[in-house]
Amino acid sequence: DPEIFAKKARKLLAEDKVEVIFGCWSSNSRKAVKAVVEELNGLLFYPLQYEGFESSPNIYYIGAEPSQQIIPAVDYLLGQGYEKILLLGSDYVFPHTANTIIKAQMTALSKTVAGEVYLPLGVTDFSQIIAQLKVAEPDAIFNTLNGDSNVAFYQQFAEAGFTAAELPIMNVSVAEAEIQAIGITNTVGHLTSWNYYQTLQTTTY
Repeated sequence: DPEIFAKKARKLLAEDKVEVIFGCWSSNSRKAVKAVVEELNGLLFYPLQYEGFESSPNIYYIGAEPSQQIIPAVDYLLGQGYEKILLLGSDYVFPHTANTIIKAQMTALSKTVAGEVYLPLGVTDFSQIIAQLKVAEPDAIFNTLNGDSNVAFYQQFAEAGFTAAELPIMNVSVAEAEIQAIGITNTVGHLTSWNYYQTLQTTTY
């Protein structure tokens, strides 16, 4: 609830005399807190990826922005021959803006998306989407679902008989905690565009 984020940020800054806040979880919550930190001259470190098109002298945006995450992910899909891409996301700021960027990117490359679907935050019933996939037959899904919806979607996707080999999911909001909740067998072969996974042993930085 963005209003709660704004209320708690105001309490921290005005009553508790906090000077710096590390927090927020979604673009909606960040936008609500933005007005508060600007009014009270606080400082917010926002740790998640964000969709761009916003700047504030009171916010450090320290997660990936579109040119570091979304655009390279689309380039990868197209480079692998996946051109019939379905956009699936939660119905709030980040997915809508991310998909606007994706559509512009694909238009510039003379490509078109296979469809664009938004579902309420927290939804766990994907039976209708699964049915649509069987009819639309995209060759890849670009996933901007948020939170627990990912767990339900990946599990129901696998239960319906879909595999990454025939229909890969590219996601930008699934990290290690979500993968554990979804289940390894339900994520094998699918794709992610993410800053880093701390459990991966690599010398590449």
